[in-house]
Amino acid sequence: MNFSTTMCLFVFNQNGQALYSVEAPFDEAIVQGLEESNTPYAILTKEFPDRYWMDTNTKEVFLRETVIDLEFSKTKAKADGTDVITITNIPKFSHLVINGEPHWVEDELFEITSEGPQTAYVTMGGRHRCSTASIEFVDLESLKADKWEALKKERENKLSVCNTSKGAFDSDAEAKANITGIVTSIMIAQSLGATVPDIEFKMHNNETQVFTAEEFIQASLEVSDCISTVYKHSWALKAHLDSLNSIDEIEELNWNSLEG
Repeated sequence: MNFSTTMCLFVFNQNGQALYSVEAPFDEAIVQGLEESNTPYAILTKEFPDRYWMDTNTKEVFLRETVIDLEFSKTKAKADGTDVITITNIPKFSHLVINGEPHWVEDELFEITSEGPQTAYVTMGGRHRCSTASIEFVDLESLKADKWEALKKERENKLSVCNTSKGAFDSDAEAKANITGIVTSIMIAQSLGATVPDIEFKMHNNETQVFTAEEFIQASLEVSDCISTVYKHSWALKAHLDSLNSIDEIEELNWNSLEG
């Protein structure tokens, strides 16, 4: 790159504090001195706000973009501070401001932990050079509680109908009580030696179906087994949910997660 035009040369210490700046034609001697002292520096054209930096090993000069899109390895982090978030696409030799605290970045990535809500942006030459990016602060136990509520709602949906060898039965609390009442009446009648007439029963599809006493008792047993299976599956999901320690794993958990 041709540096024949007038430049502003900013010199920084290792903490990212500006030591001095000069406005002069590009000076090889100044740059050589900075390279020998291993001092980070950046170059700003007088005419444009674009900032440049030089690799002191290869002598290559790089243009730093005027608009920066920081990339985060996570957009949600655990509140207990055990997650590590890597921020990449950071211009070399720039200030990365996290929650108001500047960090001098000599590389293109930076790591932070999730001890609280985090916002980050880059400044160069006092300019805010990118849109603020945020990391959501997540309490893992609250996230698990919300997920369990969602799974219980799914359980209620599953409990609303049971498929049997005799067809689909409504199996919510009201329907289950109705089935239990009919079975109890059959068993009482049979214990007294009475003849039990065929039973007309409205199915899940709202069509009436006729059962013998024995057929209805068998269907009721299948309904009970269906309900028991749904509850056992929900308890297995709850145990698995309690064991999770990752935001992504908790959010991805659903009713079918343990199948197959």
